[in-house]
Formats: sequence, structure tokens, C-alpha cells
Amino acid sequence: MALVSIKDVAAYAGVSPGTVSNVLNRPGKVAPATRERVQAAINELGFVRHGSASTLRAGHSRTIGLSVIDIGNPFFTEVAAGVEDVASELGYAVILGNSAGSQDKEDRNLRVLAEHRVRGVLITPSGEDPG
Repeated sequence: MALVSIKDVAAYAGVSPGTVSNVLNRPGKVAPATRERVQAAINELGFVRHGSASTLRAGHSRTIGLSVIDIGNPFFTEVAAGVEDVASELGYAVILGNSAGSQDKEDRNLRVLAEHRVRGVLITPSGEDPG
């Protein structure tokens, strides 16, 4: 199965790759009829945005991190659900990490989140000194 590129979508929709990029990133800049044609091409061709490439260009992602002490605790489960609901409404995804009260796991979670260039991190620190 070959991956569909922005150039493929552009050719199929009869627009430039820049127009496809605008539909994906700044849809308000594109006329509604063109936007619909590009979106139809995206759907028909099965185009999936290359998240790593756009993150690399932008320097950040549409993802936030959440690190909790104990996901098994109903309180933190509710917090995680609430964070995900709000993030989703704002167009963000959430990466969840569970430190289980371990500073080492928390540090590893934070490194992974930094590697993914998350936009921000919500954390319930495992150490006694959150400073």
C-alpha cells in the first residue's frame, strides 16, 4: 500500500500542493468550494497527514502530555478523561503517562513527551518537592 502525498491530493483535486497545505493548516484562507474539493480528494485517496513532518516544521505538535501518579485511582482517571475531552474540543490529542509514583518513570515520561515536541505538559509530580 503506497502512502498518499500532498502532491497526490493536489493533482487529484486540481490544485497546488500549497492549497492542500492551506486546507490542512489554515482552512479559512481557502474558498469553500476549493476546500470541499480538496477534502473530498483527501477522503477518496485516504491521505493521512505525516504528523512527524509537520511537527518538525512547526517545532511543536497538536499534542499535549499528561503524567499522573496513579491511573488506577478513580480521581486521576476522571482527570485524564476531562483533559482529553477539553483537548479534543481544541483540536489536540493527549499522550498519557502513568508514573506509578516513581520518579524514574516520571522522568522517562517527560523525556518521551519532549521527544514528541508536545505543546505542553500537565503533571501530578511523583516527588515530594514539585519545585
